[in-house]
Amino acid sequence: LFPVVELSGKVSSVKFIAGAQPPMELVSARHAFDLNLTSRHVQLSEDGLTASRSQLSMADSAIWCEGIVFVSASIPLFDGGLAYFQIRVGSLQEVATSEGLILGVTSKIPDAADAQKTNAK
Repeated sequence: LFPVVELSGKVSSVKFIAGAQPPMELVSARHAFDLNLTSRHVQLSEDGLTASRSQLSMADSAIWCEGIVFVSASIPLFDGGLAYFQIRVGSLQEVATSEGLILGVTSKIPDAADAQKTNAK
């Protein structure tokens, strides 16, 4: 399973929590957001752990789309087949909506075309 995050509406950045519990020693250091699997309104930090979306106004239709970023590797499996990942919302835009974050997983290995879709559905 590959985690996917869509930043939309009020959410303007999220941080991937590398090494999220359960047990930290089982999580690979290679887990981060993937620069090659990022839509056009998303920028990544140098370490790949923070994804930020361009600041957009409510009048810009892109505020509801084009904020997709995939993680660079599949979610690690823990004892009993538990798959786990964690992110933290880093900042919010000052816009008049309460909506703004979609989390998901996919069993399909993502490619660059997946990141360029207008939404993560």
